[in-house]
Parts: sequence; structure tokens; C-alpha cells
Amino acid sequence: MHVARTPLLTAIAGSLLAPSLVLIVSALASGLPVGEVFSAWIRHVLGGRPSVLATTVLNLAPVGMLAIVLFAHTRGNGSEITRGRMAWAGCIAILIITVWVNLQFWPRFFPAQQPLGFPHGIELVIGPLFFAPFAALSATAGTWILDRVLRK
Repeated sequence: MHVARTPLLTAIAGSLLAPSLVLIVSALASGLPVGEVFSAWIRHVLGGRPSVLATTVLNLAPVGMLAIVLFAHTRGNGSEITRGRMAWAGCIAILIITVWVNLQFWPRFFPAQQPLGFPHGIELVIGPLFFAPFAALSATAGTWILDRVLRK
């Protein structure tokens, strides 16, 4: 699993940083002063609604699923090169979904900073718990199939 360590660490770091970075960029793009941006960020990290911390924790679920898939590939005597490719494909898929989901919510939230009515905000839950694992599984399966076809 040594080859897959870098992509997994990249996925973890991206999952932890993406919600905060998208929040900060969205707030700055909406015209909020820098001081208000960072106070809003602190407020939402410390438990404001919506909570950046809760979103960040949810974003780690697909990374755990990707680690399980890579472990299963390792136990099945899979190629180390294929495992590395699968890890990068899953990592990129998770990061794309994570950024996309946060871009769907935070630009609409600023500058008013008022919670939007239902169903807004549900994308912060559905994205990491449904779309990101599906994207990661699709990317890893596609990479595995493509690697098997091209290796022959």
C-alpha cells in the first residue's frame, strides 16, 4: 500500500482544506472585507450554521472508502503500479466532487450570510456521502479495467 500513500494523503489534505478555501474565496469574491471573511470563517469552523467542520469531517468518508478499496486490491495480489493509478484516480474524483459541492453552496451563501431555505445545504451532506464515493469507485474501477486492457 506504499504506492497509494501519497494520493490518499492528498485526498485527506484536499478534503480538509477544500471547504475552508472555497468559503474564503467565495466570501472574498462577494466583496466582503478581509476581516469579515476571516471572522465568518472562524464562526463557521467553530459551529456556525452551516458548519465547515462538519462538512470537513463528512468529506473524509469517501477517502476511507477509497482506502478500503485499495486495501482489497492489495489483498487480491494486485499490481502496485495499478494500485497507485487507482489511488490517484479515486483521489482526483473525490477532490473534484468536494470542490464542486462547496462551490454549489458557498457562493450563494455570501454576502448575505443568511442560511438558505431547504433544500440548500443538503448538497454538503449528499456530496461527500453519495456522489464522492460513487465517483471514486467509478474512477478506480475504470482505471483498473483500463490498466488490465492496456497491459495485455
